[in-house]
Amino acid sequence: MLALCVLLSLSVRQSGSQGSAARTVYREVSQAARVNFQFHNSPTPNKYLIETMGGGVAIFDYDHDGWPDIFFVNGAALKNPQADGETLDKSAPESWNRLFRNNRDGTFTDVTLRAGVRGAGYSMGVATGDYNNDGYTDLLVTNYGNCILYRNNGDGTFTDVTRQAGIKTDGWNMSAGFFDYDKDGYLDLFITRYLQWNFTIGSLVCGVKMPGGRAYCHPSEFKAVSNYLFHNNRDGTFTDVSQSSGIAAHAGYGLGVAFADYNNDGYTDIYVANDAFAQFLFKNNGDGTFSEVGATAGVAYTEDGNTFSGMGTDFADLDNDGRPDILTTALPYEYFALFRNNGDGTFNYNSVVTSLAEISRPFGGWGVHVLDYDNDGANEIFFANSHVMDNIEITQPNLRYLEPPLLLKYLGGKFVDISKESGDVFGQAWAARGAAFGDLFNDGDTDIMVSDYMHPAHLLRNEGANRNHWIELDLHGTKSNRDAIGAKVRLTSESGKVQYRTVTTAGSYASASDRRVLFGIGQEKAIRRIDIRWPSGIQQTIDHPKPDQILKVIELSESVPREDKDGGKGAPPAARRAAPPLASRGLSLTPVSLGDKAAAESRFQVGLSLLQQGKLAQAVEALQQAIKMNPDLVDAHYTLGQAYSRLGVEKFPAAVDQFVEALRLKPDLVDARVALSSILLQEGDSYAAVSELQGAIRYAPRNADLHMLLGKARYASRQYAEAIATSRRALELNPQLSAAHYGIGLALLKQQRAVEAAREFEATLNMNSEDALADYQLGKIALKEGDLTKAGTRLNEAIRLQPDLAEAYDELAKLYRRQDKVAEAESNYRTAIRLKPDLFEALYGLAQLLEAQGKKEQAKQYFDKVGGLQRARGEPSRANALNAEGMKLMDEGQLENSLVRFRKALEADPSFFIAAYNQGVVLVHQGKNREAMEAFRSVIRLRPDFVMGHFGLAVVLKARGDPAAAEELRKAQLLTKYVAQPFGRSISEMAPPPQ
Repeated sequence: MLALCVLLSLSVRQSGSQGSAARTVYREVSQAARVNFQFHNSPTPNKYLIETMGGGVAIFDYDHDGWPDIFFVNGAALKNPQADGETLDKSAPESWNRLFRNNRDGTFTDVTLRAGVRGAGYSMGVATGDYNNDGYTDLLVTNYGNCILYRNNGDGTFTDVTRQAGIKTDGWNMSAGFFDYDKDGYLDLFITRYLQWNFTIGSLVCGVKMPGGRAYCHPSEFKAVSNYLFHNNRDGTFTDVSQSSGIAAHAGYGLGVAFADYNNDGYTDIYVANDAFAQFLFKNNGDGTFSEVGATAGVAYTEDGNTFSGMGTDFADLDNDGRPDILTTALPYEYFALFRNNGDGTFNYNSVVTSLAEISRPFGGWGVHVLDYDNDGANEIFFANSHVMDNIEITQPNLRYLEPPLLLKYLGGKFVDISKESGDVFGQAWAARGAAFGDLFNDGDTDIMVSDYMHPAHLLRNEGANRNHWIELDLHGTKSNRDAIGAKVRLTSESGKVQYRTVTTAGSYASASDRRVLFGIGQEKAIRRIDIRWPSGIQQTIDHPKPDQILKVIELSESVPREDKDGGKGAPPAARRAAPPLASRGLSLTPVSLGDKAAAESRFQVGLSLLQQGKLAQAVEALQQAIKMNPDLVDAHYTLGQAYSRLGVEKFPAAVDQFVEALRLKPDLVDARVALSSILLQEGDSYAAVSELQGAIRYAPRNADLHMLLGKARYASRQYAEAIATSRRALELNPQLSAAHYGIGLALLKQQRAVEAAREFEATLNMNSEDALADYQLGKIALKEGDLTKAGTRLNEAIRLQPDLAEAYDELAKLYRRQDKVAEAESNYRTAIRLKPDLFEALYGLAQLLEAQGKKEQAKQYFDKVGGLQRARGEPSRANALNAEGMKLMDEGQLENSLVRFRKALEADPSFFIAAYNQGVVLVHQGKNREAMEAFRSVIRLRPDFVMGHFGLAVVLKARGDPAAAEELRKAQLLTKYVAQPFGRSISEMAPPPQ
């Protein structure tokens, strides 16, 4: 404790004196590396749409020497006009697709001719994968027209086997990817198609009537098309299963594609980025068919229900919670989309709340990828940008065709733009399209290859990330497909920090990336373990692998049983309060005899009976005795939690401890998670309540009531779009849940969507005609819209059904005021106040009404009450004053008195995170570490990006011997680098986190 106090006594202002490590940057090395390529799109005055949509690139090891190589697709010469049916001319070298072999010395050699991959037709994208499991990676090139499948011969050459392999495609093929959808150990193939288009209908004139104003036509001018799925027959051939699988049933405007197992059922799912159309999520049903669930999963539209121009995409775990999220680029003012995986089969549209919308607003995005660019263990996202229109400045002078790339760090639930400090390349404007990612120089960091319509392609070498420690895994399947595509990898560092990756080559825009998986572990020097779940289902663990190496891993023939020291596969309860160790509660750690178990069960039944009779104190005593006899009696812990929760707010902490212990013993105890969420909501911790309910849904995914409760919790946490999506899922599972319609209506009102909200409240009444709150809400909406007759009818009906509904009288008073019925208005205001004396709106309305009648003294009484409520709600000046008094008392050593001031400041302004932080510091000085831990957690809930909240929590956790301290320190370090902090005299002094 002495060391802890010394640490706390240091000043935050010392942080400026600490040195910072050299930054990781990207440097353009294309010329030095001899990668000389430029995409030739052959632009014409006719503005054929294919001229602006290509540009795929791949990073893959074609010669199996362990060093990644580079492949570019290219266009073809177009005539003006270009006739339909005529073979597009790719004979000129400037139109060839290109393959560059890695010389293993930082340079590359063009081997296109020798390899036989110069191509035919107008190429769009590329996919890579070892489809025949011979150990050599094959190529699929998408074209306007027939795609080309190149089989790798293993001698540095490729053979076009498209026809004999059964790959027959037509129309406009865009992106593609290899994946094993049926887990048979062979890679299948998915190809997106853009739209129904040819040179005749593509000659449509679009744009504006002014010089240079002709533009590429919007996709809505053309018809949508479906995508292709080819099943690998395991004999070198494929079968088109687009129809039988259900893929062909859904037509769209497919550009990007990516794969991941979003619902963790062991089968790989497909996300398709559609242009100006609903996005597709094809759920793998595990029987060879797919269901398109984009809308119900919450990824089809933005939170406002709008479509956007989906282009590039990545399906990866951004926040390292073990669940793949979805990123999709779009055009300017549509915002790049982040759909965060909730773990219950749904996603949240998080672009706005994470600041991604604000940052990406002026950009048009193409290639995109989640990566750890500086190997610090936290993810970033790279975006390759450009507008789709090469003359956009003519029609929209505020936009630009050429745009710089972006590099964003994901930190504390927010994105921070770190582009400018990450290399001069981020200040250059490009006409970027495809982008591929991989460790091209085998030095332990992620390099980037970007195709450009206006400049030579850009090879961005990562310089500096390998100053942090790392490990790169080269997985090879035996029972699974040879490339191990679809394998899930979890790394646990020595400190307990966990990261996740999925092996894939697909994603970005029309591109393919290095299939090896790279983990950064920052300054940690050791790795505890790596867990691999292969596509075959085999599980494999590597204990304590040495960092800073490329490690080749061969799939075992069968899983090796082992104890899971990380807590099993059950979802743990939210880490809001850690349950005290059993020994600290006086419980025996010795094995429980059968006799003790029987006695414990008997006492449990007594306690349960007492609880049902409402004899709470006696029930608590009996249940405590049962737990003393058998500490592992789950039902006793759960029931004791119920008893404590019914004893009142002061017993909530004890109730939480019992529910947490019940969940430790039985993670799938759904009722305990629901009970815990209820307490958390009552305490105002809605985010933790959401987490608990998501955990419950993982075990009971088809329980409609759970989804409805989750919707309510999300509403309480102001996640309105998520609340709507979750409540709609509840209705899918049980269409008779009237309360779900009501919840959707409330959330829609928060989004200013009153017309849609009214429909939901009407639906509520159609199911339950005596729902007073639904009538009340319809009355409020009608009053705002000026329909006084309808408003009066609804509000009076609400009062008939629920005579004590104070808010309905308040709204009725407002209606009467509009009708100049002063007496009726005053009567209803007074009734509302009698029923609810602190109803601010009624007090203020009555004060105004009395003032208008000249009743000054009466009006003053109510205005004074309004002022009192305002102060009670949290007057910032009073909260600041109390915090300042607390600081002064703390400086004088009057810790208890200072604690009283900080608590009063929080009562005055519950959102005052600085007072919460100062309270935590005092509690640490008093040796009350558990209370301090709760104080610092409340700080983080109020202000997730506040460095000192994370640091204070880390200090307390470290004192308790909790390994989670390392993660909080890491967060504090990152926030110190990238987020401005509100340091000042209002904050009590604590040492800064180490740099």
